[in-house]
Formats: sequence, structure tokens, C-alpha cells
Amino acid sequence: LGVIYYRETADRDLRKVKEVWDLGLRINPGNIYINKEYTNLKQKLEYLDGRETVAAFLNALLEAKTADEVTKAANTYRPKVTKLDFSKFAKMVKVPEDVIRVVTDFDQLVETRKREISRR
Repeated sequence: LGVIYYRETADRDLRKVKEVWDLGLRINPGNIYINKEYTNLKQKLEYLDGRETVAAFLNALLEAKTADEVTKAANTYRPKVTKLDFSKFAKMVKVPEDVIRVVTDFDQLVETRKREISRR
């Protein structure tokens, strides 16, 4: 079942794979396939979580209607976004430039959004 969810298809669900494989390892800790692929799965999940964090931050910035709301979003996401290190995924996937820019230019994005709001 985990392999079905692990395949790169429209139904791919890495969190479901982890759930199934965790159960599989509890039942059979010596499962060769799961043990071999588990490290790759964990790295893919970490990448997915990072991308989702960036997307949530950008969404919070767009939804902010006041400078105070932008500051609140920045304070909420700063420790989560600025600690992301997408360079460790370079061998696995090409990280889009705009995702890297969010991490490296975090404060600039926040200030730009505040200026956009103040012009309205």
C-alpha cells in the first residue's frame, strides 16, 4: 500500500506512505524495501513541509489587510521560514527560485507588502 502512495502519480501522498510504512516497520522491522527507502521518504517529506511553510507564509502576507497584520504574519513565520535550508534538497529536486527568494529575502518581502498596503 505504501508503494502505491509513493509512486509519482496524481494520488501520491507521502504522509500516507509514512503512516503505512511506520506500521509496516512495527510489524516487520526487517523489511528491506522500507528500510532502504525510508531515508528518501523522510527527505521528501521535509522538502514538502518546507514548501508548504513557504506557501502558508505567502498566503498570510497576501491576506493581511494592515501593516499590523503583516507584522503578525512575519513574526509567526519568521522562525519557520528563515531556518529553511533548501540547498540540502539539491540532489533530489530543483528548488524553484521564488521559493529560495522567500527564504533569503524574508524581511524585504514583509516591508514590500507593508508599502503596498500603505499605498491603498
